[in-house]
Amino acid sequence: MTVQMEVAAASRLVVEYWKLLRSYERTAGELSEAKAAKVQAQIRYSSQRLDQVLTDAGIRLVCFDGEPFSPELPVSAINAEDLEGCEHPTVERTLEPTLLQDGSVLHTGKVLLKGA
Repeated sequence: MTVQMEVAAASRLVVEYWKLLRSYERTAGELSEAKAAKVQAQIRYSSQRLDQVLTDAGIRLVCFDGEPFSPELPVSAINAEDLEGCEHPTVERTLEPTLLQDGSVLHTGKVLLKGA
């Protein structure tokens, strides 16, 4: 396996882990208060561990929620065609984060846009 393939595989793993944490966050809101507190504590711990691993590797995980959308952002907008002609679209939600290392894009994020 080449280094590029290893980086790509690790990037996919980070993105899937991030998506899993977001899914747990949404699910925690549906639990009883006592159970939700335990799950949210585990989510915070897991998120902190992910942040530390990424920091140690010099990788930034970037979400663009609420940011003005432009073609220069290192993301793919899954609903860009729906907003053609919209002058000032913004990122409504990050579906997959962008991963950056030393100014290079390791993984292009995916976002959902909304009109202004």
